[in-house]
Amino acid sequence: MKKLLLGFFAGILLVLCGNIVFAEDGITPEKLAEVKREADAGDREALNELGQRYYYGDGVEKDEKKAFEFFRKSAEKGCPDGIHNYATCYLEGIGTEKNISKAIPLFKKASAAGSVLADSQLGACYLFGYGVEKDVVKGLELTKRAAGKGDARAELNLGTCYRDGIGVGKDLQLAEKWYRKAAKDGEKDAEEALKELKAPAKKTEDSTHAKGAQEDDGEPPQGNMAEIKRKADAGDGQALNELGLCYCNGNGVKKDEKKAFELFLKSAEKGCSSGIYNSAVCWFNGTGTEKNISRAILQFKKASAAGSVSADSMLGACYLVGDGVEKDVFKGFEYTRKAAEKGDARAEHNLGYCYRDGVGTDKNLTLAEEWYRKAAKDGHKEAEEALEELKAPAKEPKIYTDARDIPAGCRKTGSTEINRTQKNFSFSIGKKSAEPGEKKMTLREEVLQEARKEKADAVLILKEKGNADNGYIAAEFYQKK
Repeated sequence: MKKLLLGFFAGILLVLCGNIVFAEDGITPEKLAEVKREADAGDREALNELGQRYYYGDGVEKDEKKAFEFFRKSAEKGCPDGIHNYATCYLEGIGTEKNISKAIPLFKKASAAGSVLADSQLGACYLFGYGVEKDVVKGLELTKRAAGKGDARAELNLGTCYRDGIGVGKDLQLAEKWYRKAAKDGEKDAEEALKELKAPAKKTEDSTHAKGAQEDDGEPPQGNMAEIKRKADAGDGQALNELGLCYCNGNGVKKDEKKAFELFLKSAEKGCSSGIYNSAVCWFNGTGTEKNISRAILQFKKASAAGSVSADSMLGACYLVGDGVEKDVFKGFEYTRKAAEKGDARAEHNLGYCYRDGVGTDKNLTLAEEWYRKAAKDGHKEAEEALEELKAPAKEPKIYTDARDIPAGCRKTGSTEINRTQKNFSFSIGKKSAEPGEKKMTLREEVLQEARKEKADAVLILKEKGNADNGYIAAEFYQKK
């Protein structure tokens, strides 16, 4: 599992991960023709299923724009799953421009039509205040409804609500109950949540930066609090930031996120890098203020310029995935490297990811392992998992030339095309071509290389012609369920 860490929430609330509802895969040509006939006749379920086929590239060539159009037509005819999938396209920018304001009303419509997945997604949006005004009561109600109907993500999020007391009284037994249900229903993050729930509580090591929903175990002595308040009243930027943290986490004072945000802003105005960073975190997460990603990014950049390592780490992740900024893996790599070299554990993990997959830099498994080890040593749990995956023996996928030979139970996960000439025989856009004297891989070797990277169990060669120096291959990748 390749992870790039971006958010600040200790709870695992999966707001930004809309899912396209998918019917049974492995469709036959005869069945596909039947679905197309029904879709042409205006059947809403068939229109939705055809959208799914084009989105996943199952039985047809993957085409997200066509998928979007079929989902739109299905939604217009009132299909609950079609409305949900149409909303997801706007949420994730699938086949159309990302538009949260269009996605939310469609999720509401899908929910009213009986879509459990829409309930789950809306619940998470209200819990975080993503695209809607934050309303934990409404978010909890929708999450409970979806969890009660067996939605694994909602079960996970309900567990987090009970764990952290979000919209409900804190209850670790109920948290464990819902995490276990989510894990049983296939939600992998629930297994990690269960481990964290059972692990001994740790004190927060970083007392300089806000952690969103993460709480600090300790409370500052009252004498120390009085000193912090005295300095804050005198306009000390660092003290204003520290007092903001106290209100943000409820340490020594009653928790008040709005007051925390105001104090972070005052600290930022004094030029305190931690205050600038924490005010950016508030805008990014909607803590004590309305969520505003564009303002958050500008503030992260200001914090970076003021020397905030955490801001460098956050900006690096944003550029690597294109969250709030135009995706730029090279700029993301540089920010991440800068923060990692200064000991930021999250950046160390992300730098390992960059070297592992060649994101914004050349692939280098030795350096990937080095940075993952540093991140693990600095307490980053996901880095330990990444190390295990890095050391796991690579699967050797089998090559097939006839789709009928693909083993039953395999699902298509991706595809690739290689068009090699003597002048340019690089495999991926953005990767360097072979240096003079370097051994050239055959087309099949390059396909296998990509298949290993994708952890494919089977490869279907669709087209093949030419030779190692001048040839063409198209292939699809499959994984066992």
